[in-house]
Amino acid sequence: MRCRNMNSNCNRKVLRMVDIQTISIAVASATVAVAAVSIIMQNRKAEKTRRTQLMMQLFGPMRDFEFMRQWVEIVLTWEWKDFDDWMKKYFQNPNEWPKFIYVSSYFNGLGLLLKMKLIDFETISSWHPEATLWLWEKVGPMIQEGHKRLITSGKWKMKYRPEEWFEYLYNEMKKREQQPASKTT
Repeated sequence: MRCRNMNSNCNRKVLRMVDIQTISIAVASATVAVAAVSIIMQNRKAEKTRRTQLMMQLFGPMRDFEFMRQWVEIVLTWEWKDFDDWMKKYFQNPNEWPKFIYVSSYFNGLGLLLKMKLIDFETISSWHPEATLWLWEKVGPMIQEGHKRLITSGKWKMKYRPEEWFEYLYNEMKKREQQPASKTT
């Protein structure tokens, strides 16, 4: 049915159809926009929850009494004259060496996660960075000497360097510690 007269009911019907189409397009567009905003908000909340869970899992050992007791023992009570003395007292001692492995492997794991960019530096450094620094400064020279004497010399056949990610973590912390603080204005 064609409209011949501008004042006819036909023109009103066409206008109403256009209005209904426009309104339905606007409603559909608004629905899509609301859904997109909702998804973005849900993703942000989920990301925050995942980061919180990651923090709690990563730093669980630091809240564990036995882990902290062994960390404190290593940092505050272990003493040695030189590498050979350290080897006798700790490496060759079946009661002491597992303590070192237990504690140092945690920091080695954090360093590996950082190197692989699975966690960011701010996440690691926000939770007792001194624990990493103090432990490495205590035992790092012995680890490096052991690497030199036992692995590099060929006495031990290993595909990787023990505690290399712990050393990486320590070096990253020292590097950032030495950088001037950024100024915010």
